[in-house]
Amino acid sequence: MRRRAALLVGSLVATAALTACGGEETSAPSQGLQVRPVLGAADDLACDALGDGAVADLERPGNAPAEEDVEACALDGVGYRLGEAAVDGGVVSVELRAATDSYLVEIVLDDDAAQAMSDLTSDAASSDSQVALVADGVVVSAPMIAGVVGGALQVSGPWNGSQAEEIAALLRG
Repeated sequence: MRRRAALLVGSLVATAALTACGGEETSAPSQGLQVRPVLGAADDLACDALGDGAVADLERPGNAPAEEDVEACALDGVGYRLGEAAVDGGVVSVELRAATDSYLVEIVLDDDAAQAMSDLTSDAASSDSQVALVADGVVVSAPMIAGVVGGALQVSGPWNGSQAEEIAALLRG
């Protein structure tokens, strides 16, 4: 009987220790899409605009862990202070479409990411806030949110064809 009790207590202690250790770890940075609230400008960042160059030529620090606030440069050369990622991955598909004078990237999210996006944009729309779409540590777009966005979104910019392909590849992860 004592032996069983000792085994049971030992198992509970081991389980508690493993659970406590797991709670302190931060997630590894994801690849692909992160969506973060914009907290403000990061004017002290030295950001280069994409211009006519290749996305590969920009400094891309990689995505930070979702639980961390970060500062990041956008493709247009603007620096942002960003909150914790509400969406971290969850991309089902990324399609590139040619528009009249630019390119459009269509992103479809899985159910969990769509719900997180809906929650974030619901809060942002009620306060005239921005959210940032981040890929590989670079802000691809930081639109003002006028309404709730769910599981499908579109991103456009003054990109040429090869730049749009690079951006789509970053968003895919």
